[in-house]
Amino acid sequence: MYKTAYLKTTRTGTILLILGILATGLTACSSIGRVQRHGHLLTSEDLDQVRQGMTQSAVIEALGTPDTRSTMAGSVFYYISHKTRTVSLFKPDTIDRTVVGVYFSKSQTVTKIAKYGMKDGKLFDYISRTTPSHGGDYTFLQQMFGNLGKGPKLQF
Repeated sequence: MYKTAYLKTTRTGTILLILGILATGLTACSSIGRVQRHGHLLTSEDLDQVRQGMTQSAVIEALGTPDTRSTMAGSVFYYISHKTRTVSLFKPDTIDRTVVGVYFSKSQTVTKIAKYGMKDGKLFDYISRTTPSHGGDYTFLQQMFGNLGKGPKLQF
């Protein structure tokens, strides 16, 4: 009787272990192709609310606070959104990026509305954590032996 009960618990434990492993595997695969949207998700109806001649406060009321502002040559409000796809445990890939620029005149009224996508801009890393150097990229050996023969010529 003891041996039969032991076998039943062992089988039950094995079945539960297999089911647990399968459930873990399925949840790990659930993030394949997951698409996420971030930023201002402006619709065409939202953009239709903004018209030339509107003030900055009216634009903020219609579209919300801009992600960033530019004050060079007038003023511009930028509303930025992007869509990423995450596959399993890998780094997310940017699928789409949209930047809506609302341009203002010196009198703080809307002069132009522009919509930019990924094809309109150059992708670059905003925070690369690297400092660009203004020299050439040399290997270690080129740096060590690059000055040989370039010094002043000695005359005896």
